[in-house]
Amino acid sequence: MKLNYIVKINGTELTHLKKFNVNRTKLWTEANRNMQGDLRATLIGIYPKLELGFTAMDKDTCKAIIALLDLAFFSVDWWDEASQTFQTAQFYAGDYTLPLFSAETQLYEAFEVNLIPVSKFTFSS
Repeated sequence: MKLNYIVKINGTELTHLKKFNVNRTKLWTEANRNMQGDLRATLIGIYPKLELGFTAMDKDTCKAIIALLDLAFFSVDWWDEASQTFQTAQFYAGDYTLPLFSAETQLYEAFEVNLIPVSKFTFSS
């Protein structure tokens, strides 16, 4: 299957991606081990943190991506390998460092950011 895109924020395709990882983070409650070393815990859910890495880009592209990342919350559509479908959920961007502009190349340098889900992951089909 050929994908037309991997991830979108509020319907805008993110371009210049060189890294796209889905970190399926498990959140537990009442987690502890007994004297035999056995885990006793309740799984609250899986929270898919999206790890994005961007290549160098021109100023207009960088400005557009930063405008999306600086929103408090946003809708993300991303390719989920486990379900082999696109999934949609509310996310926010973790802290990130603004890329340096190079006067020599007239490009902004590569940078990375994590998109963190607001709620636990539930498959949509």
